Amino acid sequence: MMRRQRGFTLVELLVVIGIIAVLISMLLPALNKAREQAKQAQCLSQLKQIGTACQMFANEHQQFLPLAGTLFGMPAGYDMPTPQALNDIGQRHYTYYNSGGYTRPMPYEAALAYYLGQPNFRTDSTFNLQPDLDSGYVRRVFTCPSQQADLVPPIIQISYGSWTVRLHCSYGFNGEALGWNSSKSDGSSVQDHYRARGNVSRMGHQPADTMLFCDGFPRTTNLSDAGQSGTFYAYTLNKTLADCYNDPNQQPQFDVNRHGGKINVLFLDYHAEKFDIGANNKAAPLTAVQIDPGFPGW
Repeated sequence: MMRRQRGFTLVELLVVIGIIAVLISMLLPALNKAREQAKQAQCLSQLKQIGTACQMFANEHQQFLPLAGTLFGMPAGYDMPTPQALNDIGQRHYTYYNSGGYTRPMPYEAALAYYLGQPNFRTDSTFNLQPDLDSGYVRRVFTCPSQQADLVPPIIQISYGSWTVRLHCSYGFNGEALGWNSSKSDGSSVQDHYRARGNVSRMGHQPADTMLFCDGFPRTTNLSDAGQSGTFYAYTLNKTLADCYNDPNQQPQFDVNRHGGKINVLFLDYHAEKFDIGANNKAAPLTAVQIDPGFPGW
């Protein structure tokens, strides 16, 4: 006689399903944590790529980095940032593109495109430049893996008056280091510099402690707001990253929740590190750009 096979009873099946559900609930947090750690590592790797591109750019442009932020304080006789106004007649410091018949400085994503493996960036017009900023490998490098690309709002990365260029970027930049200004705070001209203008030699003697790019939010997501940028530093010299983080007007720009209380930072010596500032609510290990006040103005 054939032996009759016994199957699972309903109770036994429910017990097995319950055990599997418990195991899944125990494993999911660990899997999510591992996935986020992988994204943070990839984000750090992207910042290192940006740092390498910045170093290559500086090596080929007399130790200047691309400009970013609000450009103001043009010398007398200039009403827009042309190579002449930026004291770059030979176009050796920065790279430029054509905008309505005018030569204007390129935003850093476009300026670094060649060094990031996207050499066919069009610079003949804003009409062609903008879609290249909105797509391609360069945008992926400047988009943190922990953020959906479509949810990263376009920010004003470089502007002068009504002229602006917008790009998608997950990282705030150091406006003291990359911004341009030749005027004093009282409106008089030259012999003062609140901005380093991308000139590496103006950025103090602590490049390993000077933030260049960092995980951050834009100042606002209002596309009509001229202050919409990811700049952490604005108009104040020798301000540490801890000072900015503890400033209620600056703190909302730090995206400390993106990586669970940690932020990735690219420094002026082109190395990148991650810092845990969520635990003690401070960014004390990081110091700001320190521009030598004795450096003569242009």
